[in-house]
Amino acid sequence: MLCPFEKRWKCRGYHWILSSLILLSFLYFYVVRNSSRASNEETLYAEPQIGNVADRVVSSTGKNSSSRSHNSAKATLVTAASSVLHHPPTTDTDRVTNNYATIIKIRQWAGQLNENETVLNADKFPPLALDGLVMIVQVHRRTEYLRMLIESLRVARDISKVLLVVSFDYYDNEILAVVDNIDFCKVIKIFFPKSIQLYPGEFPAESPNDCPRDISREKAKDQGCANAEHPDSYGHYREAGVTAIKHHWWWKINHVFDGMKVTAGYHGYVVFLEEDLYVAPDIVVVTKQLISMKDKHCPDCDLIGLGVNQRSTNLQASSNKANVLPWRNNLAYAINRLSWNNIRKCSKEFCTFDDYNWDWTLYSLQSNCYHRSMKAVILKAPRIYHIGNCGTHQRNHDNNCNGKEAASDVRNYISANQQYYFPTEMLIDKAVDVPGARSRVQGFGGWGDPRDHELCLSFVHDT
Repeated sequence: MLCPFEKRWKCRGYHWILSSLILLSFLYFYVVRNSSRASNEETLYAEPQIGNVADRVVSSTGKNSSSRSHNSAKATLVTAASSVLHHPPTTDTDRVTNNYATIIKIRQWAGQLNENETVLNADKFPPLALDGLVMIVQVHRRTEYLRMLIESLRVARDISKVLLVVSFDYYDNEILAVVDNIDFCKVIKIFFPKSIQLYPGEFPAESPNDCPRDISREKAKDQGCANAEHPDSYGHYREAGVTAIKHHWWWKINHVFDGMKVTAGYHGYVVFLEEDLYVAPDIVVVTKQLISMKDKHCPDCDLIGLGVNQRSTNLQASSNKANVLPWRNNLAYAINRLSWNNIRKCSKEFCTFDDYNWDWTLYSLQSNCYHRSMKAVILKAPRIYHIGNCGTHQRNHDNNCNGKEAASDVRNYISANQQYYFPTEMLIDKAVDVPGARSRVQGFGGWGDPRDHELCLSFVHDT
């Protein structure tokens, strides 16, 4: 609208004020918009290198939060996360988040990892042969131990013929990168889908209304906590971090035998390892020799034992010898599908036995399911050595929790006895009469919650 000539000075003032307001509006919109975008990108699009998110719980799911606010916050975050599920985790970013959107992304990634069964180095090595060997390593978060195990596997003869399966329960870029860099054999990565890291504030991690471990049953009932009716045999309530190891082990053994496409037609042996072990250079050769000997001389043996808690003091005299004994040692072992089928038949007994240790639970099957002793062919001179000095049963996590000294001792031992490795054949040195029915064993507790029983049983595949 034009102004009369005599009032033009007033119009100029109005125009200046109006222009200033428009300019300020644009500036405000620009700042707010970009601030909001940056906030959203940090919250939703940050790459999910979540590190130790297991130690941090989203504030809305803490112990003091109500279930209503917990569920509401979760629903909001799940909705927000739906648009970023297609972005897989990466290992090339330093940004760390601990929001629920990232947790959802990791769960999605883990599911795809297990479904795809991508074989690393498949172009370098032949497919798994019927008489091949599978090794599976259960990994948590001890990166330095894992590096040393891989170092020992790298120099093992015939390792190129092995399919190495690495089972994770903790998402960490550094650990994943260590495995991605393996170039001496075929590798498949799998991820325990019910890792407590991926369920902060809810079962199978610690839930907001879980009973404290040491509260009495009477106080638990008065308090109204979720699992008040289900303490273990010793009156204690579940600890998520303790039950997690047994859950991971049971899922892993079910998955490698019954859940993986690549092993579906495989009837050979699977060697079970953990991240804090170190192998001898003839581990593959001796394992196959031991399998051949076992199939000929002890076809009813349930397991093959490859390690004990102490190194042999006379490798020269015992390098090519094995004993037939009742099984009890959990350090390193191998089983085939026939043995696994016998274990799987005892799934209910395994999943309801009140003990948080997978190995003692497995041992208990002798009395409450097998009704006989488990027989094993066990190397007299072990080929797998334990270098762990921290873990579930050790509390010195902050003091030299890397095993370097122990690994150095093992390397020196191998070097000093290198001429005694790689025997031409394996012989049975001693065969002990293995008793029949075993007396019932008592569990050590920590496994009294029906939720753990149900989760455990859910890992069993229909066959």
